[in-house]
Amino acid sequence: MIGDAPVIDFHGHVGNWESLAMLDDPSRMLHAMDAAGVDRACVFNIFHPDGRRGNDATAAFVARHADRFIGFAYVSPMMSDRMVPELERAMDDLGLRAIKIYPPYTTYPLDHEAWHPVFSFAQERGLVV
Repeated sequence: MIGDAPVIDFHGHVGNWESLAMLDDPSRMLHAMDAAGVDRACVFNIFHPDGRRGNDATAAFVARHADRFIGFAYVSPMMSDRMVPELERAMDDLGLRAIKIYPPYTTYPLDHEAWHPVFSFAQERGLVV
């Protein structure tokens, strides 16, 4: 906390991507957060192209300390017709609370119409992207 305001890290990678040693141990992340005075962290896993595996990993990570972690769902236009169903599953079944997109992992720039279903979904639900 800084005064009465909580400190929230808005960009936390969790899980792993084959040989990359990303932080996938919630207790290690909590230790780092506590040392830095961070109250909560927004976390996501963008290392699986289909989104589903990464979202499952994010939900499992968050579930261990839901009072400290806020899970973001990841989808990609490369998933085309599976994007919105995966967002529905991630929000409704997994309890994730916002959306992470990363255009550099796709062939679509941020302003490409392929992202429109994600933005429409977020707008309908009042979600942060």
